[in-house]
Amino acid sequence: MKKIIVFIVLLIVSIYTLFLTSWTGSYLMLEHNWQNKTIFTPEDVSDPRDIYFIDQWLYAFTIQPITSTIFIIASIVVVSMIIFHFRKRRKKKKQDEV
Repeated sequence: MKKIIVFIVLLIVSIYTLFLTSWTGSYLMLEHNWQNKTIFTPEDVSDPRDIYFIDQWLYAFTIQPITSTIFIIASIVVVSMIIFHFRKRRKKKKQDEV
């Protein structure tokens, strides 16, 4: 039961920090020189609404690194917990077959 609560809390934290990171990254298109701050968006893009998500996320990481770092860590832990659960379940299923 304790693992489920930790999983749910980390999932909520991950979703919330993803929202905050996306919100902060969306301010990149309001910058006057946004084309100089993009790395992955092609240089021929003229509309700021066409900025790639990865560039917005990198911009958010430079503005608010703590929120972005919390998102990365929480997401890695959530994915690790899911993988661990499925591997444990698969191992148990193989033992039951033998």
